[in-house]
Amino acid sequence: MMSPDRRPAASAGPPGVVAMAQLGALLRRAQRAGAVRADIRPGDLGALILGCLALHRHASDEDTAGRLITVVRDGLRAPGVAAARQSAGG
Repeated sequence: MMSPDRRPAASAGPPGVVAMAQLGALLRRAQRAGAVRADIRPGDLGALILGCLALHRHASDEDTAGRLITVVRDGLRAPGVAAARQSAGG
């Protein structure tokens, strides 16, 4: 079976390998759309996600966790996307 990005679909294998392949495909689509920085790799994104999960679990309160996760999310955006969001008030 072929996925939309023309690579074989990751449908078999260890769960971590399958999840990373799917994360990589999602990241490539977002990068092609210009929504995510081009220099982010699947392993980078995986590490950031794990960090955010740990942060959320161990943060002193929801406001702190939410604010820090927003910082990570904003840092993933492509430069033009971040500027466009700020000028639009989002």
